[in-house]
Amino acid sequence: MAAAPIEFAEVGPLWEKTYSPSFRIDDEIWRQNMVVHPAVAASLRGPGWIAVLKGPVPEYGGDANRFHLAAIAFDSPDSGQAAAKAAVQSATGLGATSLSFGQDGDHIWPGVPHDHPHLIAALESAGFTIGGTVDDLQRDLANYSPRDPAAISPEFRPAGTSDESGLMDYFTREFPGRWRVDVMQQFQENPARVMVWEVDGNIEGHALIQTSDTHHPIGGAIWRNDLGPNWGALGSIGVSARLRGGGSGGRLLDASLLELSRRQVRECIIDWTGLSAFYEKYGFTITRKYQSASLTLATP
Repeated sequence: MAAAPIEFAEVGPLWEKTYSPSFRIDDEIWRQNMVVHPAVAASLRGPGWIAVLKGPVPEYGGDANRFHLAAIAFDSPDSGQAAAKAAVQSATGLGATSLSFGQDGDHIWPGVPHDHPHLIAALESAGFTIGGTVDDLQRDLANYSPRDPAAISPEFRPAGTSDESGLMDYFTREFPGRWRVDVMQQFQENPARVMVWEVDGNIEGHALIQTSDTHHPIGGAIWRNDLGPNWGALGSIGVSARLRGGGSGGRLLDASLLELSRRQVRECIIDWTGLSAFYEKYGFTITRKYQSASLTLATP
């Protein structure tokens, strides 16, 4: 790790040169994700550029040697290429066998913004392969009305402290990786950030809902500065495999959006999804697109 972490005062001017205004962040977001985060493996800087690498999160499972270029910002095409190549060299020296852009623990980036060709060019110059796309979607939830009246049911409710063991059983059974870690982290801070679907006394579905009182925003909530006051975020969302179909996921989504509306949320984001057509049925529109970027590294 670099001798000194990179503070936001150093990052801010470079960030503004690299990214459009819809990707604004602030000091708190930066510090949580790139300064004090336990997965930070290296903080890199050079003339006109910065980059931060994160290592794997063991709780997520998967490749133990997959590292992440968690943040990069620069002031020119040449410095962008230098930053990307330095990140690759550093990851290789740390023993990584693969490097992905974003997708790290408590990530800022689910992928490369598709409308930032200067960033894509910098990554390609370092050997990254650009892949498929995912989206963020948003809508105003003022006076939200559910599509399915069956969503207004006590089966769908905010979690309480007594739901901890039931949620852990559900996640261990259905979603033991990243979703379990991310949602239970938020549950520990405030159980009401988790909507649950309860069937015959068992939790069979979940939705993570964040609002402006969330102190450690994750996922699409990272873009709170662009969402404006009274923002909200929804996701992850899922139901037990044996009960999928028949509209259960849609009703859980409806109930979660209704709950966010009750909490006075206006602009709500659903992030990192390939199911845009589904969410568009609920009034959401695509606001950001990302492309995956990764490369396989030669071990030292």
